[in-house]
Parts: sequence; C-alpha cells; structure tokens
Amino acid sequence: SQPKTLADRWTVITKDKKLSAQFEHTVTVTEEGVEILTLN
Repeated sequence: SQPKTLADRWTVITKDKKLSAQFEHTVTVTEEGVEILTLN
C-alpha cells in the first residue's frame, strides 16, 4: 500500500489503513567507512 503523511507532517499511515512497520539501524561513520551497529 502507498504511504500517506497526515497533517502534522510527522505521522505516516498506509492509505488502505492496513498494518505496517518501520525500523531503523544505528550507524557510525568513520574515516575508514560506515559500520552498521545494529545489524546483529
């Protein structure tokens, strides 16, 4: 389903109002590159 952002410009729902999930990773950026800290 397509996402819809509500008037508060923060809340996002699906247009068909089905359940959805959102997840994030924590990363660190160094001179050597990028490491995903929450990968495991």
